[in-house]
Amino acid sequence: MGEVYTLGTKSWENVGYTRSYFGKLTSPTYLNGNLHWFHGGCLGNIILSFDFSQESFQNFLPPKFSAFEFSYSDIPHMSMSVLRGHLCLCLANPDSMTVWVMEEYGVQESWKKLVKFRKAERCSTLNYVCTQWIT
Repeated sequence: MGEVYTLGTKSWENVGYTRSYFGKLTSPTYLNGNLHWFHGGCLGNIILSFDFSQESFQNFLPPKFSAFEFSYSDIPHMSMSVLRGHLCLCLANPDSMTVWVMEEYGVQESWKKLVKFRKAERCSTLNYVCTQWIT
């Protein structure tokens, strides 16, 4: 269930979202008046979005990752950000980092693999680099 707290009335209001998500979420990213999370779970991967003006949730599909690029255990190494006004996903695996950009907001087919970096041996994590570079 989703709830919104209103400062003026100092009360919580149910926004009617009933779907439960068990799994891992990335830190939220703000774009187009919405907060976005990447959710990975045993039932599949989605991007969950909360629209502040409508006080409603929606979801849409992430890029189609190959089995070699992504697994459920990779969620801690996934970050979501904004690049030039577009939703962006960065996936840091043990040997590489891939950056995906959603060229048309909300359209699953518009995901484009922007770049893939090979991870250097001495680099402990690319997730931090991705977050700092993209934002």
